[in-house]
Amino acid sequence: RRCQELPPEAFGDPHKAWYLLIISHRWINRHSCDVCSEEYPEGFRLRTMLQKLDAYFSPMALNSGGLLTKRFRALCTALVGDADVLVFFDFMCLPQEALDENGDVVQRSTADEHTFRRCLQHMGTLYSLFPVVVCDETPPGTHPYWESGWCFAELSIAAASDQLHQCSHEAVACAAHTVWSSGIADDTDAVAVEHLRVAVAKKRFFFEEDQQVVMRIIRNFMLKRALVDAIRTKDS
Repeated sequence: RRCQELPPEAFGDPHKAWYLLIISHRWINRHSCDVCSEEYPEGFRLRTMLQKLDAYFSPMALNSGGLLTKRFRALCTALVGDADVLVFFDFMCLPQEALDENGDVVQRSTADEHTFRRCLQHMGTLYSLFPVVVCDETPPGTHPYWESGWCFAELSIAAASDQLHQCSHEAVACAAHTVWSSGIADDTDAVAVEHLRVAVAKKRFFFEEDQQVVMRIIRNFMLKRALVDAIRTKDS
């Protein structure tokens, strides 16, 4: 259900949670975000997202294997209760449009639109400050996560901010190939900007003007990452 239809108890207090996770996912339906089917009666995205979260925050995580440090982290997360994990899922956390019974779009109220616009300008910060869970699964007939322009932006920000390692380590290699290839993360000059422009031009957008928005967002985080790296290496 969209944000406006959720009861107050669906939302938690980030000051009390042990973990705050940000979900990066491909919207499957423009208005409902998710789709249901015989195989996924509760919703494709809902089930695949819960499966991914269970892999980290349930006893299933104890079977992850790997190094001793990884097993210790798995033990810690497996013991965390569901009330201690808050998830930011944009469809359920920001006011959304909807479709009525006739298929007509129900716009946000004036207050909801104000809230949505006020939050939208800070969205990139979430993917840079908190662990990001990449839900890249898509059903047949839907273009892949990796082709989406906004998913590309979220992945770029998370990769630049080192927020993929905790809950999306399998996406780190993909990010290195799709986001930070061709010198995008290594340079901050006109060449890097041109590489970024070409990469963004290959992505899909519902509104083509969003290309320039995504360009600016990623470019800003490129500059921030370059500044952080310079400070770390004491580079002038």
